[in-house]
Amino acid sequence: MELYQLRTFIAVAEEGHLTRAAKRIHTSQSAVSGQIKALEEEFGVPLFTRSPKGMIVTEQGQTLLAKAQQALSAADGMLDTARTLRAELTGLARVGLNISAAHRLRTAEIMESLRTTHPGLTVHFINSMSHLIDADVTEGKLDGGFMYGEPSNELDGLEVDRTNMRVVAPVQWKDRVLGAPREDIIHMPWVWTPPECPFNQVAKALFGNEQPAPNAVTIADDEALLLEFAAAGSGLALMCEDEARAARDQGKIVLWEKSPGSVPLYFITSRRRSDDKLIRALRSSVQAVWHKTAVTA
Repeated sequence: MELYQLRTFIAVAEEGHLTRAAKRIHTSQSAVSGQIKALEEEFGVPLFTRSPKGMIVTEQGQTLLAKAQQALSAADGMLDTARTLRAELTGLARVGLNISAAHRLRTAEIMESLRTTHPGLTVHFINSMSHLIDADVTEGKLDGGFMYGEPSNELDGLEVDRTNMRVVAPVQWKDRVLGAPREDIIHMPWVWTPPECPFNQVAKALFGNEQPAPNAVTIADDEALLLEFAAAGSGLALMCEDEARAARDQGKIVLWEKSPGSVPLYFITSRRRSDDKLIRALRSSVQAVWHKTAVTA
């Protein structure tokens, strides 16, 4: 006796017809008939009586039908328990990255953590921007992602870091920038960021509400573009401190001495999917790598 034979027995009993049972379990009518016959021979009792209207379960069949249902339920429950014990998780996870320099987000460490705990899971890392990652996680296009700034209300945010911002300037402006007061800095030409960019909030704080609009020579929403324009002499720009210091050490730009503020770095997931095994696995690995406690935002 095999489990698939018991499934066939139950399907025929519930459908009352060989053809409908065969369609339900995606096999042929002859295979269904052969499995019922094999069970009747093994049990030594008739399970059905055949009539022009279909298959009618016998009295002995009714007794065995209840046992068959119990056996399948127990087998399915055992498989569910085994999956839970193995923490089996397969498929594809889509994670947005708001920084092209993936090492700053510890993606290799996160991937290694997931491979250890969920070897059947594949992760697709997708480069994007903070405000787009926020929207895509909300809409379900991404399972999780990193972003600067505060996440939307529909999202759970795990704050993993806080990044200081720095004002970067062309090398040829060194004498104008180093030691310059804030009043001079805010009146210089700027490579500005769009309103949805988290850097924009820090820039606005630097300027202050009472100040005139910045002298924006261009607008860019990518950190690599901000660096490229600043290095080319277009104007000042705001960058994360790690990237700004690296660019300075390479002789591409100079740094104003003061930090105008900082932005939080979050790993975000959908709040409505908080019980999803995939979401729990992603958050657990990020927490393990960053050694942080979840902060719901």
